[in-house]
Amino acid sequence: MNKKDKKLFQELLRKPNVVAVGYGTKKSEGIDAKENAIVVHVSKKVPIESLSRRQRIPEKVKGRKTDVIEVGGEIRLFKRPPVPPRGGPKQSGRISTQEFTARERPARAGCSIGHKDITAGTLGAVVYNRRNQPLILSNNHVLANVNQGEIGDEILQPGHYDGGRIPGDVIARLDQFVEIDMVSSSDCPFTNTELKLRNFIAQLFGQHSRYYAKRDVTNKVDCALAIPMKDSDIDSFIPDFGVIAGVTSPKVGMAVMKRGRTTEITKGKIDSIGNMVNVNMGDGQIAIFEDQVIISGLNGTQFSAGGDSGSLILTTAREAVCLLFAGNDTITIGNDINNVLEALDVSFNKR
Repeated sequence: MNKKDKKLFQELLRKPNVVAVGYGTKKSEGIDAKENAIVVHVSKKVPIESLSRRQRIPEKVKGRKTDVIEVGGEIRLFKRPPVPPRGGPKQSGRISTQEFTARERPARAGCSIGHKDITAGTLGAVVYNRRNQPLILSNNHVLANVNQGEIGDEILQPGHYDGGRIPGDVIARLDQFVEIDMVSSSDCPFTNTELKLRNFIAQLFGQHSRYYAKRDVTNKVDCALAIPMKDSDIDSFIPDFGVIAGVTSPKVGMAVMKRGRTTEITKGKIDSIGNMVNVNMGDGQIAIFEDQVIISGLNGTQFSAGGDSGSLILTTAREAVCLLFAGNDTITIGNDINNVLEALDVSFNKR
């Protein structure tokens, strides 16, 4: 993203109800017009007359058409898995969801995993560092508890929510994570207090916009690595999919699939790329992520849910394209896998 577009996206992201801005194609009554556009994702569409001229999304920005898409709520980390239904795990028709939440040795992509202090997320993939050590790839918020973890902390498989306990279910220890910068944080405690008060008052009056400290801070990845207690405790083969065939860059309209702890095997398509996204990190914290990929499930199905965080998203040709980390009931947000591999200096193959 160039500097001009970054500034433009930041300006659009400050407008009421806007949760993400990216590059996509314009749609008319749900039909893709195959025309490039700046796609503005909003939590809820409101009558244009209820917005001031400054608050409205223009039909064109810098000569490019815009398309406003309602996504039905804020973007949040997929931190907490949904409560399981009564009567035990549901049946998918092929297997029981216990396969994704049970203890596995060796553990493979798609199974339940997590830092000792979180509920549960998903093991994304096995990757290798420059010493060709096999490592577990997932999110910062899955393996490092949103920056709160310490190197060497215990990683459980399955995650604590799924019955994992210390010491019997410790599969790995936290090895590395990319710290996530929050825009709602400030060096001044008085500023933080004022921001919380203003946001509380705004919520009381039904406003959907938030106030942030004036810091130009963005993130590209939510990722971390864990080193297994034994190399034989993990396996790079992905059940149902096979071996990762390579790495590719996301493209609008690309067909994708994933294997995750909660929604299991799902298929979808990439709606927009290069997105700047406001993400609710929990505990009153907001982070802005840039260069993100937005994905929707096929035919209105849900592509992911809480507990799927950390899932590796693949093309139908088994090429890695994104690392899933956030979303809502309508859309899924993923980090461009190229940014993840670069940030952690790892690869899917030995070097």
